[in-house]
Formats: sequence, structure tokens, C-alpha cells
Amino acid sequence: KAADILAYRVIDLSAGGLAFAAKAEEKEILKQGVVLNDMRFKLKDQTIVVKGTIAHAVVTKSDRGGEILKVGVQFNGLKPSDDRVINQFALEESRKIFSLLH
Repeated sequence: KAADILAYRVIDLSAGGLAFAAKAEEKEILKQGVVLNDMRFKLKDQTIVVKGTIAHAVVTKSDRGGEILKVGVQFNGLKPSDDRVINQFALEESRKIFSLLH
């Protein structure tokens, strides 16, 4: 149902999981051990749907100085095809970053 749909900004991504930024006030619902059954995110033109478990949730400062809740999620049962897409994306992004250093 629509009330269960929440959207967050992904701040880190790997084949093992992702981190997203939530409102600091959401720390009571987004805490360690909570299972997120239907996480969806898009990489290029592919939508990845995966189940995940919150590994940690920490209130920290945002890059704008406000407080955010940084939530780390470990993927459970990521499909091999989605794993490849995420790894390829991470590799391309790291190449872009390293090319800026030279």
C-alpha cells in the first residue's frame, strides 16, 4: 500500500548493501535488525529489487550541517544478475574518481 512507500537518498552502494540518508527523527523505525522486504533502486536503466536488513543506523551531520540518520543495509539474497550490475556500476564510478586524481 502507498503508506508503506518511503523514498531516501542513497549515499553509498556496494554489492553487499547500501547506505541511505533518512531524517534523524526516523531513528525509532529505522533501527538495527529491521528487515526491509522490498527495497528498490535504479542503476542506469535497471531496477533492482532486493530484501535487506538494517545493520546500523547512526545520527550524524549532513554535508549541509543538519542532522541525518545514516542507515546501512545489508542485502539478503541479491540475484547474481543484480550483483553484476552493482559491481559494474561501482567499478565505473571508481574509475571516474581515480581519473580526476591524475
